[in-house]
Amino acid sequence: MRLEQGQITVLKQEQAIIENSYSSLKDFIQVSFAIDFPKDISGKRILGVGEGLSEATLRLREMGAEAWAIDPKYADMKALRKGLEEDLTIFRTWLLGDQSMTDSEKYIIMRRNTNTVDSFFSPNDNANRQYHIAASACFLPFADRTFDLYFSSYAVSSFLLPSDVVFRQAIDEGLRVLRPGGELQLYPWVPNEKGDHPEERATQERLFENLQSRSIAFAVEPTSYTTPPRLKITLP
Repeated sequence: MRLEQGQITVLKQEQAIIENSYSSLKDFIQVSFAIDFPKDISGKRILGVGEGLSEATLRLREMGAEAWAIDPKYADMKALRKGLEEDLTIFRTWLLGDQSMTDSEKYIIMRRNTNTVDSFFSPNDNANRQYHIAASACFLPFADRTFDLYFSSYAVSSFLLPSDVVFRQAIDEGLRVLRPGGELQLYPWVPNEKGDHPEERATQERLFENLQSRSIAFAVEPTSYTTPPRLKITLP
Protein backbone atom coordinates (compact mmCIF):
# COMPACT_ATOMS: atom_id res chain seq x y z
CA MET A 1 0.00 0.00 0.00
CA ARG A 2 1.48 3.31 -1.12
CA LEU A 3 0.98 6.07 1.45
CA GLU A 4 0.65 9.77 0.73
CA GLN A 5 2.74 12.31 2.63
CA GLY A 6 -0.03 13.10 5.14
CA GLN A 7 -0.54 9.40 5.83
CA ILE A 8 3.20 8.90 6.33
CA THR A 9 3.13 11.65 8.94
CA VAL A 10 0.30 9.90 10.81
CA LEU A 11 2.14 6.58 10.61
CA LYS A 12 5.30 8.12 12.08
CA GLN A 13 3.27 9.63 14.93
CA GLU A 14 1.74 6.24 15.65
CA GLN A 15 5.17 4.57 15.60
CA ALA A 16 6.48 7.11 18.11
CA ILE A 17 3.58 6.28 20.44
CA ILE A 18 4.13 2.53 20.08
CA GLU A 19 7.81 2.85 20.97
CA ASN A 20 6.80 4.22 24.36
CA SER A 21 4.03 1.70 25.03
CA TYR A 22 3.98 -1.66 26.75
CA SER A 23 2.63 -4.90 25.29
CA SER A 24 -0.61 -6.44 26.50
CA LEU A 25 -0.25 -9.60 28.56
CA LYS A 26 -3.86 -10.64 29.05
CA ASP A 27 -5.18 -14.18 29.06
CA PHE A 28 -8.46 -14.91 27.31
CA ILE A 29 -10.52 -14.75 30.50
CA GLN A 30 -9.25 -11.25 31.27
CA VAL A 31 -9.98 -10.07 27.73
CA SER A 32 -13.45 -11.63 27.91
CA PHE A 33 -14.21 -9.53 30.99
CA ALA A 34 -13.51 -6.40 28.96
CA ILE A 35 -14.86 -7.33 25.52
CA ASP A 36 -18.39 -8.48 24.71
CA PHE A 37 -17.63 -11.41 22.41
CA PRO A 38 -20.56 -13.00 20.53
CA LYS A 39 -22.13 -15.99 22.27
CA ASP A 40 -21.72 -17.98 19.04
CA ILE A 41 -18.16 -17.28 17.93
CA SER A 42 -17.88 -20.07 15.36
CA GLY A 43 -17.31 -18.63 11.89
CA LYS A 44 -17.10 -15.02 13.07
CA ARG A 45 -14.32 -12.91 11.60
CA ILE A 46 -12.64 -11.08 14.48
CA LEU A 47 -9.73 -8.62 14.58
CA GLY A 48 -7.79 -7.80 17.75
CA VAL A 49 -5.81 -4.55 17.49
CA GLY A 50 -2.71 -3.91 19.59
CA GLU A 51 -2.90 -7.44 20.95
CA GLY A 52 0.71 -7.74 22.05
CA LEU A 53 1.20 -11.07 23.83
CA SER A 54 -2.46 -11.63 24.60
CA GLU A 55 -3.59 -15.20 23.94
CA ALA A 56 -7.05 -14.04 22.86
CA THR A 57 -6.58 -14.66 19.14
CA LEU A 58 -5.22 -18.18 19.72
CA ARG A 59 -8.16 -19.08 21.96
CA LEU A 60 -10.73 -17.52 19.60
CA ARG A 61 -9.41 -19.63 16.72
CA GLU A 62 -9.65 -22.75 18.91
CA MET A 63 -13.32 -21.85 19.44
CA GLY A 64 -13.96 -21.71 15.71
CA ALA A 65 -13.59 -18.02 14.96
CA GLU A 66 -11.61 -16.67 12.01
CA ALA A 67 -9.50 -14.42 14.20
CA TRP A 68 -6.47 -12.24 13.50
CA ALA A 69 -4.34 -9.96 15.67
CA ILE A 70 -2.29 -6.98 14.58
CA ASP A 71 0.47 -5.20 16.43
CA PRO A 72 3.50 -3.33 15.06
CA LYS A 73 5.68 -5.15 17.59
CA TYR A 74 5.08 -8.50 15.87
CA ALA A 75 7.75 -7.41 13.37
CA ASP A 76 10.39 -8.58 15.85
CA MET A 77 9.17 -11.39 18.09
CA LYS A 78 12.56 -11.81 19.80
CA ALA A 79 12.65 -8.16 20.79
CA LEU A 80 9.01 -8.40 21.89
CA ARG A 81 9.78 -11.29 24.23
CA LYS A 82 12.95 -9.65 25.58
CA GLY A 83 11.06 -6.43 26.32
CA LEU A 84 8.29 -8.40 27.97
CA GLU A 85 10.70 -10.27 30.23
CA GLU A 86 12.21 -6.95 31.32
CA ASP A 87 8.75 -5.52 32.01
CA LEU A 88 7.76 -8.63 33.97
CA THR A 89 10.86 -8.37 36.15
CA ILE A 90 9.91 -4.81 37.07
CA PHE A 91 6.27 -5.78 37.62
CA ARG A 92 7.10 -8.74 39.85
CA THR A 93 9.41 -6.61 41.98
CA TRP A 94 6.57 -4.13 42.47
CA LEU A 95 4.06 -6.92 43.09
CA LEU A 96 6.16 -8.59 45.78
CA GLY A 97 6.38 -5.29 47.62
CA ASP A 98 2.60 -4.68 47.50
CA GLN A 99 1.22 -5.11 51.02
CA SER A 100 -2.44 -5.05 49.94
CA MET A 101 -2.41 -8.63 48.57
CA THR A 102 -1.73 -11.99 50.14
CA ASP A 103 1.14 -14.18 48.98
CA SER A 104 -1.40 -16.54 47.42
CA GLU A 105 -2.95 -13.74 45.37
CA LYS A 106 0.49 -12.62 44.21
CA TYR A 107 1.38 -16.17 43.19
CA ILE A 108 -1.82 -16.51 41.15
CA ILE A 109 -1.08 -13.30 39.25
CA MET A 110 2.54 -14.26 38.52
CA ARG A 111 1.54 -17.80 37.51
CA ARG A 112 -1.13 -16.44 35.16
CA ASN A 113 1.37 -14.10 33.50
CA THR A 114 3.87 -16.92 33.05
CA ASN A 115 1.21 -19.22 31.56
CA THR A 116 0.14 -16.52 29.08
CA VAL A 117 3.72 -16.00 27.89
CA ASP A 118 4.32 -19.75 27.60
CA SER A 119 1.08 -20.14 25.66
CA PHE A 120 1.91 -17.35 23.23
CA PHE A 121 5.40 -18.65 22.45
CA SER A 122 4.53 -22.35 22.59
CA PRO A 123 5.90 -24.39 19.66
CA ASN A 124 2.44 -25.91 19.40
CA ASP A 125 1.06 -22.46 18.51
CA ASN A 126 3.68 -21.61 15.89
CA ALA A 127 1.25 -22.57 13.14
CA ASN A 128 -1.09 -19.86 14.38
CA ARG A 129 1.61 -17.20 14.28
CA GLN A 130 0.56 -16.39 10.70
CA TYR A 131 -2.56 -14.86 12.21
CA HIS A 132 -0.48 -12.40 14.25
CA ILE A 133 0.42 -9.68 11.76
CA ALA A 134 2.88 -6.81 12.16
CA ALA A 135 0.74 -3.87 11.09
CA SER A 136 -0.40 -0.37 11.97
CA ALA A 137 -3.77 0.33 13.57
CA CYS A 138 -4.02 3.39 11.31
CA PHE A 139 -3.48 1.48 8.07
CA LEU A 140 -4.91 -2.01 8.39
CA PRO A 141 -3.84 -4.59 5.76
CA PHE A 142 -7.39 -5.83 5.19
CA ALA A 143 -10.09 -5.15 2.62
CA ASP A 144 -13.24 -3.17 3.35
CA ARG A 145 -16.03 -5.04 5.15
CA THR A 146 -13.89 -7.97 6.29
CA PHE A 147 -14.73 -8.37 10.00
CA ASP A 148 -17.74 -8.89 12.24
CA LEU A 149 -15.89 -7.61 15.31
CA TYR A 150 -12.94 -5.26 15.85
CA PHE A 151 -11.73 -5.10 19.43
CA SER A 152 -8.87 -3.45 21.27
CA SER A 153 -8.11 -4.07 24.91
CA TYR A 154 -5.61 -1.74 26.60
CA ALA A 155 -4.28 -0.44 23.26
CA VAL A 156 -6.16 1.98 21.01
CA SER A 157 -8.00 3.81 23.79
CA SER A 158 -5.05 3.59 26.18
CA PHE A 159 -2.24 4.81 23.92
CA LEU A 160 -3.66 6.43 20.78
CA LEU A 161 -6.40 8.60 22.31
CA PRO A 162 -3.99 11.39 23.40
CA SER A 163 -3.18 12.01 19.70
CA ASP A 164 -6.35 13.23 18.02
CA VAL A 165 -5.18 12.66 14.44
CA VAL A 166 -3.78 9.16 15.13
CA PHE A 167 -6.81 8.07 17.17
CA ARG A 168 -9.32 9.28 14.58
CA GLN A 169 -7.41 7.54 11.78
CA ALA A 170 -7.38 4.29 13.77
CA ILE A 171 -11.14 4.49 14.35
CA ASP A 172 -11.82 5.26 10.68
CA GLU A 173 -9.75 2.22 9.70
CA GLY A 174 -11.62 0.06 12.18
CA LEU A 175 -14.97 1.13 10.75
CA ARG A 176 -13.70 0.61 7.20
CA VAL A 177 -12.90 -3.07 7.75
CA LEU A 178 -16.19 -3.84 9.54
CA ARG A 179 -19.10 -5.49 7.82
CA PRO A 180 -22.59 -3.94 8.08
CA GLY A 181 -23.86 -4.66 11.58
CA GLY A 182 -20.30 -5.19 12.82
CA GLU A 183 -19.03 -3.90 16.14
CA LEU A 184 -15.97 -1.95 17.19
CA GLN A 185 -15.18 -2.27 20.91
CA LEU A 186 -12.55 -0.35 22.86
CA TYR A 187 -11.52 -1.01 26.44
CA PRO A 188 -11.01 0.84 28.67
CA TRP A 189 -13.12 3.87 27.78
CA VAL A 190 -12.74 6.49 30.48
CA PRO A 191 -15.09 9.46 30.04
CA ASN A 192 -12.94 12.50 30.72
CA GLU A 193 -15.40 14.46 32.83
CA LYS A 194 -13.01 16.09 35.30
CA GLY A 195 -11.17 18.11 32.68
CA ASP A 196 -7.77 16.66 33.62
CA HIS A 197 -6.97 16.04 29.95
CA PRO A 198 -8.98 18.54 27.86
CA GLU A 199 -7.37 17.38 24.59
CA GLU A 200 -8.54 13.81 25.12
CA ARG A 201 -12.02 14.98 26.07
CA ALA A 202 -12.18 17.06 22.88
CA THR A 203 -11.14 13.99 20.87
CA GLN A 204 -13.88 11.92 22.51
CA GLU A 205 -16.48 14.58 21.76
CA ARG A 206 -15.38 14.90 18.13
CA LEU A 207 -15.64 11.13 17.73
CA PHE A 208 -19.19 11.07 19.08
CA GLU A 209 -20.22 14.03 16.90
CA ASN A 210 -18.78 12.29 13.83
CA LEU A 211 -20.58 9.04 14.60
CA GLN A 212 -23.87 10.86 15.17
CA SER A 213 -23.51 12.71 11.86
CA ARG A 214 -23.08 9.35 10.10
CA SER A 215 -26.00 7.72 11.97
CA ILE A 216 -23.67 5.18 13.55
CA ALA A 217 -24.84 3.88 16.93
CA PHE A 218 -22.51 3.88 19.93
CA ALA A 219 -22.73 3.29 23.66
CA VAL A 220 -20.48 3.54 26.70
CA GLU A 221 -21.42 0.44 28.65
CA PRO A 222 -20.34 -1.47 31.76
CA THR A 223 -18.17 -4.58 31.55
CA SER A 224 -17.62 -7.59 33.79
CA TYR A 225 -15.02 -5.49 35.56
CA THR A 226 -16.25 -3.09 38.24
CA THR A 227 -14.70 -0.18 36.34
CA PRO A 228 -14.06 1.32 33.79
CA PRO A 229 -16.59 0.87 30.97
CA ARG A 230 -15.97 0.04 27.30
CA LEU A 231 -17.00 1.88 24.17
CA LYS A 232 -19.08 -0.10 21.67
CA ILE A 233 -19.73 1.24 18.15
CA THR A 234 -22.18 -0.64 15.90
CA LEU A 235 -22.36 -0.12 12.15
CA PRO A 236 -25.83 0.07 10.61
